[in-house]
Amino acid sequence: MNNNKKKELFEAFLLELLEWYKEKWLDVDNNDLSRLKVLKLLFLGVSKNKKALDIFNNFQAWALWPVEKDIYDLIKKDKLDIGIINNVNLKLKNRKKNFSKDIKELAKDIVNTLKEKNNNLIKLSASTLVDITHKWNSWELSRSFNMDKISKKLILEDDWYFN
Repeated sequence: MNNNKKKELFEAFLLELLEWYKEKWLDVDNNDLSRLKVLKLLFLGVSKNKKALDIFNNFQAWALWPVEKDIYDLIKKDKLDIGIINNVNLKLKNRKKNFSKDIKELAKDIVNTLKEKNNNLIKLSASTLVDITHKWNSWELSRSFNMDKISKKLILEDDWYFN
């Protein structure tokens, strides 16, 4: 998979999250979009989107959470063009990045899925989102069987939990 496309889609997703955050909280400069929270929202948002799961194709069942390992690495190494995500929040450097129409639409679809399932997910704490993702069988089964990756099939067939 093209990691540039993965990075681009993730950055477009972050900008969509910030727009949603702005709708709910008004102030995006003092956001709580931490590394953990953003990665939880990513998993929940792409979980039933085959096209997004083709791009975000490296979910792993870590002890506390399902995590897209390639995205985690980009965040940890500060390799994002639009900003820095730390343990507290997202700090934007570049809000004006140009994305292709397809990438913008897919990022919007991911966030719209989250809004439709629970419009208050953006307001929840990272630890509450961890509790929600622990209800997902795809994470539990992958951990139980020591799988390196959570299969796309397991994620797509899982029950949805958003509360």
